[in-house]
Amino acid sequence: MPIPPLHILAVAPQYPGKLGPLAVFLARLRGCRVTFLHHRAEPGTEPIPGPLHLAQYHVGGVARDPAVAWERHLERGLCHAYGAFERLRDQPLRPVDLILGHSDSLGSTLFLADLFPGVPILQRMDPFLRPCGQDLADEDREPLGLEYSLWRRSANAMNLLELENGVRPWVASAWTRSTYPDEYHASLSVHPEPVDHRRLRRAGPPHRTIAGRTLEPPTRLVTFAAGSADRLRGVDHFLKLAERLLAARSDVVCALAGDPMVVRGLDIRDYGQSTLERLLATSPIAHHDRLWCLGRLDPETRRALLHRTNLYVAPGRLAEPTRILGEALAAGCVALAWDLEPLREWITPNVNGLLVPAYDLTALFDLAQAVLDHPADYAHLAQTAAESIVTQRDPGTFVDSLIEPIWAQAPTNPRSRTAV
Repeated sequence: MPIPPLHILAVAPQYPGKLGPLAVFLARLRGCRVTFLHHRAEPGTEPIPGPLHLAQYHVGGVARDPAVAWERHLERGLCHAYGAFERLRDQPLRPVDLILGHSDSLGSTLFLADLFPGVPILQRMDPFLRPCGQDLADEDREPLGLEYSLWRRSANAMNLLELENGVRPWVASAWTRSTYPDEYHASLSVHPEPVDHRRLRRAGPPHRTIAGRTLEPPTRLVTFAAGSADRLRGVDHFLKLAERLLAARSDVVCALAGDPMVVRGLDIRDYGQSTLERLLATSPIAHHDRLWCLGRLDPETRRALLHRTNLYVAPGRLAEPTRILGEALAAGCVALAWDLEPLREWITPNVNGLLVPAYDLTALFDLAQAVLDHPADYAHLAQTAAESIVTQRDPGTFVDSLIEPIWAQAPTNPRSRTAV
C-alpha cells in the first residue's frame, strides 16, 4: 500500500535530532507535508526542503535551567510536553494525519492525544538506562553519586510514561529493545536506522583538499567522525590510537571531526566543556601537526572526508552508534570498531567491516596497522559495506516499513479522524 502525501507532525526537542532524517525522507521521497515542531535547532542545520516546515515551541520553569539538572528531570520533561501542547493548542494545525515523536526522554508528545484524538503517534524510543551502568556510567560510577542514579531513573520513568500513553513505539536497533523490561519487548518494533546512501556514493577520485587542508596520495588518512567529539563516541580512545599511529608511521594523518563541546547529560565529567581540549592539554600528542581537529563539518565536507578516508574508526561506548558510522559504510570506508552488541547490528566482522575486543587498544592498533599496510587485502570490506547499506538501510524501504502498517489499519479516509 503506497503512503499517501498527507500531513505529518513531527515533535522533538531539537531539529534535526534523530527525527530530522525521517522527516526529510517523508517529505522528499513520499511527498508528504511535514511540520517539525521543536524547541531549538542544532547549529549548522542543513537547508530545509520545501515540504518541510519548522515550528518552534517554548518552555518555562525548570526546563530553562541547564540540561544537567538531574534531580529535576521529570519536571523538565513535563515542561517540554506542555510547551509542545501549548504551541499546538494556541496555533492549531489542521488536519494532522500522523504524529512522529522523539522526546529524548523529555515526554514531548505526552499531551498531544488530547489535541489530536485518534491520530496515531509513532514514538521513537531511546535506550532504557541502567541506573549505575551502561555507556559512560560503567566508568564514571564512583564520582556520580546518588543524584546521577536518580536522574537515570527519572529518564526511564519518562520513557515508560510514553510507552503507556497509547503510542506506537519503535526503536532503531534490537539492542535498544533489549534494554527495556521484558514486558515491553513485544510492543517495541525494530526499524534499523536508515542512511541516505545515494548522496554518499563515490564518484570520481577523492578530493585532495578537505576543510582547507591538502593530502597527497601516499598519505594514509585515519578518521573519527561524530556529531559530538565526546567520550560516549570514543574521542579519548581515538586520541590514544592516533598517538600510537602517528608515532609508528610518518605516512599517516589522523582526522577528528565533531563538535568539541560536550552537550550530553550522560557525561557528567565533561558536560559543558571540551573533552578534546582537556585530553590534549593533559596528554599532548607529539606529532600534533598530523592530528587534524576539524570541528563540526557540513555534510558535503564530511562526505569528502569519508571518501578520502583509508580507515574509519568507531571506538565508542555501549550505546546506539552514531548515524555517521552508517555514512562511512555507505561511502565505502573500511570501518574498525569495538565488538559491542549495538555495533554488531551495523558491522558483520570480516564481511563489511572489522571488530576487535571492546576497549582493547592494542588490538585496535594492530588491526589498524594491518589495514594501512595492506589496503588491497581489505578493499572488499569497503565494497560490501556500501552494498549492505543499500540493501539493509535504504530510506525508502525504512519509511515504508515504519509507516505503511498504519495506513493498512486506517479508515479509507484517514483525514476524517482529524477533523475538529
